[in-house]
Amino acid sequence: MALALGFTAKQVLDEGIIDLDPINTIKNWLTSTEFPTLSDEQIILFLVSCDHDIEFTQETIKVYYKIRSSSPELFTNRRVSGDGIQSALRAGNIAVMPERYQNYAILIVGLKNGDYRRYSLKAHFKIACMTLDRIIYDDPPQGIISIFDAKLSSIMHITKMNVGLAKTFIEYTQYGSPLQTIQSHFLNTNGLLNTIINLTKPFMNSELSSKLAFHSESEDFDNFHQKCVPKRYLPKEYGGDLDSISIYHQKTLQKLNDLQEYFVTEEQQRSKFSK
Repeated sequence: MALALGFTAKQVLDEGIIDLDPINTIKNWLTSTEFPTLSDEQIILFLVSCDHDIEFTQETIKVYYKIRSSSPELFTNRRVSGDGIQSALRAGNIAVMPERYQNYAILIVGLKNGDYRRYSLKAHFKIACMTLDRIIYDDPPQGIISIFDAKLSSIMHITKMNVGLAKTFIEYTQYGSPLQTIQSHFLNTNGLLNTIINLTKPFMNSELSSKLAFHSESEDFDNFHQKCVPKRYLPKEYGGDLDSISIYHQKTLQKLNDLQEYFVTEEQQRSKFSK
């Protein structure tokens, strides 16, 4: 079962982003594996995220199916209307910015309030994985810049930590996601964030660790705009020129709702894969 996306292979080929030969190479390789038949568009997502490296692309596809098939808590029943996800969305923001910076998608994640009882790490990771799919659905970016706002987090949030789940999520984003991490910025850093990072760093390779950047509450936004992400790409809560993050949070949720059929079909596509 091939999976349709919001762009066509012809569009990407016509733009000169990729050649036909590597697509055919991956298609031929897939016929000798137990993985599902992938559409040309799916193959393009993997190739673009892997810098068109054939071996790297093959390994990424292997990890993609291994983790997605063995982690139902993150990759099955992906419905925005689900109780767990609705609770997570009441507790936090997750927003894809409307314009890309140097063809890098920008994702901002943060808490809406400090009530740790509303926080679910599993639900937040699940909605994050859905959002990564949303980012690549219409047009494959060169990568993603993530901004995590630690404001409103407290020591009680550490009680919600699940190291095993964090390990799975980190391994997926490092080795299995068809979306390359360019930078991960942590704003309003505090002792809790440092504790979480120390708990999860053993699961990060050196490349991912080198892409983490930490910004204290006292850091001037002008400095962040000059060195990291220009203000024209950011909402006003982060000194940017755009509207409130709440608007882009709602637009992100609407897109996820629109992609409900895609999530169901993607799950069906990999349902016959044997782990």
